[in-house]
Amino acid sequence: MSEPKQLKEAVWVTPTEWGPKGEAVLFREKRRMLVWEGIPNERAYVRIEHNGQNQDYAQFIHAAANDKNRTKPSCNHYYRCGGCPLMHLNSAGQHKAKLEYLELCLAKHSLQQYVPQTIWASEQEAFRYQFKLAVGETQDFKNLRIGVRNRQGYISPIQNCLVITPRLRALQKKVAHLLIQASKKPDSEIRAYTQQRPNGLRYIVARQSRYSGDILLTFVVTSYAEEYQEIADKLTTIEGTMSISLHFNQERGNAIFSRDENGRIGFRMLAGPQVIEEKVNDITYRIGAGDFFQVNPDVATRLQQDVIALANQYHGHPMVDLYCGVGFFTLGLARHHSTVLGIELLAGAVERAQENASLNGLRSKFISSPVQDILPKFQNKWIHPFVIVDPARRGLESGVIEAIIQMNPSALAYISCSPKNMARDLEIFVQKGWQIKSIQAYDMIPQSSHTECLVLLEPTSTVSQSNRRKPRRWILR
Repeated sequence: MSEPKQLKEAVWVTPTEWGPKGEAVLFREKRRMLVWEGIPNERAYVRIEHNGQNQDYAQFIHAAANDKNRTKPSCNHYYRCGGCPLMHLNSAGQHKAKLEYLELCLAKHSLQQYVPQTIWASEQEAFRYQFKLAVGETQDFKNLRIGVRNRQGYISPIQNCLVITPRLRALQKKVAHLLIQASKKPDSEIRAYTQQRPNGLRYIVARQSRYSGDILLTFVVTSYAEEYQEIADKLTTIEGTMSISLHFNQERGNAIFSRDENGRIGFRMLAGPQVIEEKVNDITYRIGAGDFFQVNPDVATRLQQDVIALANQYHGHPMVDLYCGVGFFTLGLARHHSTVLGIELLAGAVERAQENASLNGLRSKFISSPVQDILPKFQNKWIHPFVIVDPARRGLESGVIEAIIQMNPSALAYISCSPKNMARDLEIFVQKGWQIKSIQAYDMIPQSSHTECLVLLEPTSTVSQSNRRKPRRWILR
């Protein structure tokens, strides 16, 4: 499929606000326009590239007068990749942009007074310890096309990504080279998965441990081919431990991983151990194919420390970690509190969390269940627990807020990667009589529009020290 033909129209515009994906936004002739490389309040000459059904897409050409924070993007792939939409701003400009978008989201729910003054950021430039590459075909259908899926939906090869670690950068080049060379052989079984021919290589996912430097590499495929083992053998000659596996995903759609009815990820090992180990705040986490773990360990370390600091204000209360994943926050809390429970839908993640708890000698309990189903069982069983929620980008599902409130918590720590959906949920808590005590923000993915937030909420009637009692038994009836 060829890329859409660019339109010729160029106009002067002045964006008014930031959009959720890092574009500058304005309304022109009652239509929304997204300006790539634009900056709110900077009058700019832009080229309209595409007229969508509901909005227009434009590319910045030049400004009447450059914003003081505008800078030249440092990456040659900035325009065709789209993964770092704020790279045309210096660090001060990015900080300002993220706070402005956070304020915009909160203001839509009359919560703008809670916008934090700063965003905590790491100084590490190559901050990302994970990459995910999509696989497709070149326009002549003769070669593999391996890279990131850009903002237009096309696969853009990235030879030298600046935000991933140097070791992952080198691996990315090596893997792409080996796959393309293998696919050119006359009898090769390595081909790209496409909607027209849904059989072949779909994605390549890799994670590096900041602690050990070891790498976990996964080829997402529809079926086995001997050539993947040959490629794995060549990759193991690279310095450092490599865990290489195949994950079989025959489902239609764009999901990277296919999970069974219990949320487990199936894989076939080609080389190395099944897991790598990461360490955060002296806690060791084993991570396997398909396990979620933050891509920026430096910022994740600080975020975990701040969650623990908030929880310590409610010492003596049970700790309940919803959407706990492999136990990232649960185990951090287990070092400081006697009663800690993690709840997670995916049974595979719960098994990994239990393994991590045993590995670190930490006492905690984990349950695999939909959050909205399990919470009613806790009503009147535990006394004023401290609750942590770290939901997916979409925020809390229907009924979860009400179920949390019925638990009569002492406080709630709400962690979110989506300011828009977080603000929606916070308004509901406020309407139900809760108070926002603080919001802390973290630059989890620099150069992007992504901002992680940590919110502390309390019910209006504060639980007094005299009401604190020990939790009842672990057993749920």
